[in-house]
Amino acid sequence: MSKDFNELSRVQLPAVIQLMKLGYEYLSYNKNRFDFDPDNNIIVPIFKKQFLKLNPDASEDAFKKLQGDNKELLIIPGANHVDLYDNIEVIPFGKIERFFNEHLR
Repeated sequence: MSKDFNELSRVQLPAVIQLMKLGYEYLSYNKNRFDFDPDNNIIVPIFKKQFLKLNPDASEDAFKKLQGDNKELLIIPGANHVDLYDNIEVIPFGKIERFFNEHLR
């Protein structure tokens, strides 16, 4: 008798079980589907609570800005995600500053 193994059975479920043993809470999509934002893959009320906890001076208006359509995909030719941590030659600081000034002030 052969068992079918896939990513769910070999990786995802064991990871969830281990995280729950460490004290993390499993959040079921079915229980949270009405609060789930498919554009961002987040559960909005939980994210909002944690955002305001980490940013105690932030207002409701600041949180609303996070949910707006003020998003921009920035592709940097020849760079990978690691380059954007410490390779200051490829980080487009001007574009980032312009975006922050335009959308997050």
